[in-house]
Amino acid sequence: EEEMSAFRDLVRMRSTVVANCSDLQRKLKSKLKIHMPELLKTFRSISSPVLLHLLSVYPSREEILANEEDAVKLLSSHRNWSEEKAREVIDSLKDSIGKPDTFGTYSTITSIFITEIKLLKEHVEALDEEIKKFLQKFPDNPLRTIPGIAEITEAEIVSEVGEINRFSSGKAFVSYIGLDPVIKQSGNMTRGLSISKKGNKHLRKTFYQLAKNLIKNTEKYKNKYEKMIERGVKKKVALVAIARAAAEMVYQLLKNNVPFDLSLS
Repeated sequence: EEEMSAFRDLVRMRSTVVANCSDLQRKLKSKLKIHMPELLKTFRSISSPVLLHLLSVYPSREEILANEEDAVKLLSSHRNWSEEKAREVIDSLKDSIGKPDTFGTYSTITSIFITEIKLLKEHVEALDEEIKKFLQKFPDNPLRTIPGIAEITEAEIVSEVGEINRFSSGKAFVSYIGLDPVIKQSGNMTRGLSISKKGNKHLRKTFYQLAKNLIKNTEKYKNKYEKMIERGVKKKVALVAIARAAAEMVYQLLKNNVPFDLSLS
């Protein structure tokens, strides 16, 4: 129990760091929309290593254009980046519709964002290594046989569930996660079914992600999801149904220590 508690703290810490990093990336994206919106057309992901490298050296449009040739060299030094492509990106900034960094404030703020994002990414990498060491203690974990399951998803389930035998049934396990359906009522009005959300919020989030992976990687879950959508079920409701089915399946895997089988779905 003490070891599993330590593992749970480690995995939850990773979730916190990832959330903080995502928050900073959203704020950085908002600044770029104001100051250099053209970069967002080239870099679809704000976490692009190339974009972060460029902004860590030249955090404003003014600095990029003042060091145009060096900025081109920086971009073209990256894999799959030609000098022609690099120049196109720099040239797009020459007629930017973005707000100028008249007082240097955007440059300062951007530099801080980049520094913090890089540091948080390093923390995630370090935590991933520690998590990987913990997972080696469970070499025959049946969760690894689930198609498309990520290592961090396995870690989240293992650390949050602990001993599966403490749950009397798959239904009890689903209830613990908070994916069990309940009737929503307001006074004398019944407004249909919803999930209880009274269980483990960390596991609930994990099973939403697992449901997405199963829809992507298995025909059975994909077909089940698509049929619900065709019947008019809202996407979020359909995803919850898949997450609930995934929870029941995971319970069977852990309880009986058997590999993934579509018949368990």
